[in-house]
Amino acid sequence: MTVVRDSHPEDLKAELRKKFGSLQHFETEYGLRPNSAAAGLRRPYEQVERAVAEALDRPASQIWPSRYAEDGERFSPQPTRNYAPARGKAWPMTPQAAAWAGGGA
Repeated sequence: MTVVRDSHPEDLKAELRKKFGSLQHFETEYGLRPNSAAAGLRRPYEQVERAVAEALDRPASQIWPSRYAEDGERFSPQPTRNYAPARGKAWPMTPQAAAWAGGGA
């Protein structure tokens, strides 16, 4: 089984900060709620996903392949495994953590 890895949230933050100066400016530019960008980089948040994809000129399915089907359609509802890792967990998750989070190993 091929392990699908989403873009690392810190890499995405760095790209957005280079382009907008701060996540707050990015949120303002795209009409997002305060602090929503930080949440959306780590957990499924469709509005943030669309804004990040547009801002970085890449398909959201390329940035977060675990959140999208092969045809580019967003999973709805999102698989339970997409709500992990919680704060302080290693990135990417170990197979044991993925199994615990409902993603199987």
